[in-house]
Amino acid sequence: MKDSTKMALGTLVIVYMLLAFVFGSFNPIDWRLALTGNDTNQNQNQPANVALGTFDMHTKGCNSLDIAASLAEATDYYLYWFGKRPGGWIQLGKGDATVELTNADQGYIYAVVEIPSGKDYYVDFAKTQLNNPRVASVSYEDVDDDGYKEFVFQIDMSNIPKPASGNPSVYFYPYLLAYQKPTINSPSDISGIGTAAATEYVEWYLTFANEKKAYGIIKVEFSVNTTDTTKVQLSRMNIPGIGYLTGDQFGTP
Repeated sequence: MKDSTKMALGTLVIVYMLLAFVFGSFNPIDWRLALTGNDTNQNQNQPANVALGTFDMHTKGCNSLDIAASLAEATDYYLYWFGKRPGGWIQLGKGDATVELTNADQGYIYAVVEIPSGKDYYVDFAKTQLNNPRVASVSYEDVDDDGYKEFVFQIDMSNIPKPASGNPSVYFYPYLLAYQKPTINSPSDISGIGTAAATEYVEWYLTFANEKKAYGIIKVEFSVNTTDTTKVQLSRMNIPGIGYLTGDQFGTP
């Protein structure tokens, strides 16, 4: 073998070893991936514009029925920031906080709203989602393993403008409903129907002592003082905000 050939081969070996040392691999394919910045896992599992880095998160509570009311975090409600990562839920901050998003967050952060003990509020999840355009979805689950489910708002953190200095800021506005137990009227008995089939109406009303209050109804039960279903048949019931429910929707008598 000529000396020039030996020198050329020696030079190639030296260059190869240097490149292997720089890229941390003896496989030239890994060098190409490093040079192009191509992360195959990232391309398959997360969008190119996924949000990464540090963000300043802010919150301000609102009353759904009283625009003049001011609700404070840590007093009227609690707001926790969570990340959903392969290992499970992880708390990133509380209230006004600075958080850091990584590749594992897939560009989302989760706002968890809780009501402190002794405070008479409901979380108005529908209006919260409507008035916070970055909310991608809402779920109801126990993310902090305290045995109670909370409303969890998934927030899309993509395309947030970066200021000239400091961190990008995001504001989240949870809407709450002030709770008050209403009173219900006692409608008069229906009598003198006779033996022929007849259609009768009974109207119940719920009344609040104060305005701008709310009450969550989770169940409506209709009962009569007879077991003979041929004597009384519920045709339908109108529940404001829900609509008409037919008799069969109340289950088997």
